[in-house]
Amino acid sequence: MRLYGVNTILFERLSAIVKAEQERVIGMRRNRFTMSLIVHNESVELWWPNGYGKQRLYVLNASAKLNGEDIHATPIRIGFRRIELVQNLVDSKNQTKGRNFFFKLNGIPIFLKGD
Repeated sequence: MRLYGVNTILFERLSAIVKAEQERVIGMRRNRFTMSLIVHNESVELWWPNGYGKQRLYVLNASAKLNGEDIHATPIRIGFRRIELVQNLVDSKNQTKGRNFFFKLNGIPIFLKGD
């Protein structure tokens, strides 16, 4: 199933509203909708993990329309962040020794752990 149309997505902030309108194809698979959106806005505050900064969240107002009428609407809290995997050779002369790696979050090296 494919839905065609213009989706209006609003990010509510204290001082401004960032509005993005794009024509999108939304795919559905087993009752799950997926959609991706790239927001280019320098004023977006990034989300940081505990101890690194604020956990800034935005409200995404998502709605589905049928014949111009809202059939469903829901607010979703989201955060923006960039995660990068950095891999380096252990020995540049002997690649068989493998690689070490670390992550960068919003451009800052960070130690990630878990179980």
